[in-house]
Amino acid sequence: MKKTVDDKLNDIFDVQGKIVEQMIPTATVEQQPKDNIGVPNDESIDADYEYARENLKIFIEQGKVAMENIIFLAKEGESPRAYEVVGQLIKTLSDTNKDLLDLGKKVKDLKSKRDDTQQPSQHITNALFVGSTAELQKLIGKR
Repeated sequence: MKKTVDDKLNDIFDVQGKIVEQMIPTATVEQQPKDNIGVPNDESIDADYEYARENLKIFIEQGKVAMENIIFLAKEGESPRAYEVVGQLIKTLSDTNKDLLDLGKKVKDLKSKRDDTQQPSQHITNALFVGSTAELQKLIGKR
């Protein structure tokens, strides 16, 4: 019987058992219809927001797993470089968390700008009439 790599490693390190693989969540890609190209609408903004939000959540979860493993390696090896990597990963994860929070604010701002451009303003200041005095008197007299 031919031994697998796992069996050979178990013999070398004098351990028993099998390697358990950890499942990492993956994002699914949804196809958007091509007629939405150009002008973003509320549906595409919401879809992009959800897509970005899910990606950031996945990055954060994967970063947590990586950080746990790197912390374990840093404790075992007591290498200054490993501790430096832990510090960099903590900063990256905190920045990603901030990005996740900022994403909601940016979507809100984008939607409010879209609403502002769709509704014309009813407030008129400094109206200017271009014409003769006689034309102006005719316009005023009609009212």
